[in-house]
Amino acid sequence: MYLKLDVIQPQTEEWIKQSWKTGKWSPNAVINGDGAIIDPRLKGGLIPTPLTRDLTWGVPVPTEFQTEEQGMKGKVLCTYRSCATGISY
Repeated sequence: MYLKLDVIQPQTEEWIKQSWKTGKWSPNAVINGDGAIIDPRLKGGLIPTPLTRDLTWGVPVPTEFQTEEQGMKGKVLCTYRSCATGISY
């Protein structure tokens, strides 16, 4: 099971640009003083990130998704925030 970051990238970029204007953000690692996105992950294109793991512990994937065809049988949801963002802290 993946979070399709590539699908939501256009909306994410639009939100960043609008928030930069309305929130009066200072230039940072994501957007520069001209309002251009400079984050290398966004410029290079976001990629889907897995939300499940093959572990013996964790929150089980809901049973309606645990079919062989979907490949979710026995998987658990990753509950760390780095799983959804793909960023390690």
